[in-house]
Amino acid sequence: AVAVALRQLLFEGAVHDGEAGKVGLTIVHGALEKQLQQRYGNGPRPQYDGFSPEQRFFLSWAQLRRTNIRPEALRQQIQTDPHSPGQYRTIGPIMNMPQFQQAFGCKDGDKMTRSAADRAVIW
Repeated sequence: AVAVALRQLLFEGAVHDGEAGKVGLTIVHGALEKQLQQRYGNGPRPQYDGFSPEQRFFLSWAQLRRTNIRPEALRQQIQTDPHSPGQYRTIGPIMNMPQFQQAFGCKDGDKMTRSAADRAVIW
């Protein structure tokens, strides 16, 4: 029953969570890029702790969404909460963003990204 509930949640609820997450991330990432372009132009961008501003953007998103949940609590969440579990709400939007792929130098087909042909495109 839990597997069926999870499958239903992931295929129905995750679509909405993923769309909303990707729209929000795309807008905010665009604002970041605009700010970086105004500040640094096409010049080098500073790194902090070995990460570029673009990489830190996505790391911040993952830290915001991170969860540590016991299996029983996850089972309860799946059965009662219309939202996808945190890990899917985190990974779903970014794996469809070419900005993520570019920030981390991922290739099409890498585990954390989707190829351009398979990406969900909102607008």
